[in-house]
Amino acid sequence: MLPAASELTPALARRWLRAGLPRSVTSLVLPSLWLVAVVVAFASDTTRCTPQDPSVCGPDSSFAFAFVVLLATLVLLWWLPLLGCLSGVAFGLIDLRYDDVTGARWAFGLYGLLCALVAVRLVRGIAEQRRIADAAAGSGRAAAPAAPEIHGAARRRLVAGVLVLAGVGFFAWYAHEVSTERAHLRRAVQVPARIVEIHPDESVTVEVRTPSGSTREYPIDVYDYTDPYPLHSSTPVLLDPRDPDWIRLVAEPQDVTYWQSAGAGCLLLALLCLLQGWRWQRDLAALRSGEQAMLRVRIRPDDKSRALILPAVAGPDPHGDLPIGRLAVFEAADPGGAATEGDAVTGDSENRDAENRDPGSWDYRAQEDFGRAWRDEDPAGLERFAPPPGRIEDAVLIGDLRDGGVAMLVTDDAVLLPDGRLRIGRPGRRQQLPELADPRPALWLRGYWQQLVGAGSGPGRELFAGSAVDPDSLRQPIELPVTLRPRARTRAVGALLLLAGLAGFPMAVVAGRPDRYALLILMLYCGQLTAAGAGRLLGSLRLSHQRFEITGRWRRVSVPWDRLHGVRRVGGVLSVAWQPDLVSEVGPFDDPAGERGRQERAEQVGAMMLLQRRRALLGGLPGRETSTRPSLTWLLLAGYAVIVLVTVWRWR
Repeated sequence: MLPAASELTPALARRWLRAGLPRSVTSLVLPSLWLVAVVVAFASDTTRCTPQDPSVCGPDSSFAFAFVVLLATLVLLWWLPLLGCLSGVAFGLIDLRYDDVTGARWAFGLYGLLCALVAVRLVRGIAEQRRIADAAAGSGRAAAPAAPEIHGAARRRLVAGVLVLAGVGFFAWYAHEVSTERAHLRRAVQVPARIVEIHPDESVTVEVRTPSGSTREYPIDVYDYTDPYPLHSSTPVLLDPRDPDWIRLVAEPQDVTYWQSAGAGCLLLALLCLLQGWRWQRDLAALRSGEQAMLRVRIRPDDKSRALILPAVAGPDPHGDLPIGRLAVFEAADPGGAATEGDAVTGDSENRDAENRDPGSWDYRAQEDFGRAWRDEDPAGLERFAPPPGRIEDAVLIGDLRDGGVAMLVTDDAVLLPDGRLRIGRPGRRQQLPELADPRPALWLRGYWQQLVGAGSGPGRELFAGSAVDPDSLRQPIELPVTLRPRARTRAVGALLLLAGLAGFPMAVVAGRPDRYALLILMLYCGQLTAAGAGRLLGSLRLSHQRFEITGRWRRVSVPWDRLHGVRRVGGVLSVAWQPDLVSEVGPFDDPAGERGRQERAEQVGAMMLLQRRRALLGGLPGRETSTRPSLTWLLLAGYAVIVLVTVWRWR
């Protein structure tokens, strides 16, 4: 039974929408104008590098930090629009104060002013939406009928810690580069050089008479190779008598402040990660502790387990039945009751054994139902655990009812807790929303299996692809322990990719001497090759008497047999599901008999796994837990990072 609450009428919904700022302003308009301002700034910059004033093209730490603010503006406009607008204002003020390019000052000054106006509009819109919701709710207020979990704090702290370490490492590398450069400069002598060749990759070749009396040609990367350095002209350079390979243009001192930008960017990301975590915990605590406004609405699920919110009744206009917002939710495992104005917010009151519930996930009975459906023991379960149908149902929206607020939903038979922030806005004026006459209840279960369906990964785009493996199809038990690996061809490709990633970076640096931008792209590309090769080479399925282990690209999962839900087969690939709601694909396995042999081998492996599950359940071995640990890919990436550092240190 739904609690008594005022209806969100179509007229009220239109006022609610108009009070907020359209999302396209911060996600499309402001980023587009940001790009225009950057283009104008670069186009109007006519400064040239000269030996008379090396500071024009020299390092500028102030710009290195301001550049972080500039990039943060673009990222935050999508992530945290209000902070993005404030970041745009901050960079506009910095540019007005320190930039000597008139076009850039005008471009970013106007952009900062526009960001300030949008920020004011955002704050006023949030306040107006709260006022409209509070006035519409009236005395209908309630506390959360079920306590939303505050999860992910440890993970956010870990991510923030890694970012802080990376930021400190970037600053330390910057200090090392500066120290090395200063040592060269203390020993350097200035000599004239003649431009003998101009290359289209923004580099020139100069001919120099060294202090030892010989003549040598040096390739040098330059900022602008067209105007300041005409062919056969002369320009002063610096040479280090102790290091014959070291050379610098007097007009262009070394600039490694991009390491400062990288360090500052990592520290800023760490701060924002902690800030977001603190805001989420604060808002969830407010939803749990205080009474909140509530409105009667209608909802329907989308393909990502989000609730699309509609007015309580259909409006007369053609767009009256379109969603006005969305909220990522999951169903409370054991919703309790909460009273408001004499009405109880009800949920599933059935008692469940607390020892059988998996904290942070769906309850034990749902897990058992899912397992039976996965093993084809319950044909009706295939429909129950399919993606939620698109039928519309009545609900009550409770919480901070504004764009970006934290809210929850109560339906006739479920309490839907927030898994994200409330987003207000229509997905599209021309989008139609058919109401499906489907009597099945919508399920909002937080689990990897829904992500699998939404992403369409694995051997099939549906969750229950293929058919369940029959344990009685096992002709001969497989001797345990056994480790099954991908096909030899897959592992050979993985070995080649791994070798290309680990050896390709130093070879390319030594042979090509790339500039810093090409170096960054090369580093990322070789890192991707290393990770992809490790995943193909190291992936495996290991079966033992106590448990099975699945080794993927990033992690190794060890699961006791009694926690296995079941195994389904699609061709030579096995879909393995285990408690509470995790699904992974393994295979195809290597077999000399070809495709039919791989399918038969997959069937026998799946049957052996189900036989081990049956034995574990008969034996009754409680207390064993699923464990997850990093795979060897992380160790290989750490080795790759060492190779990158040594290569850059030695040859750059």
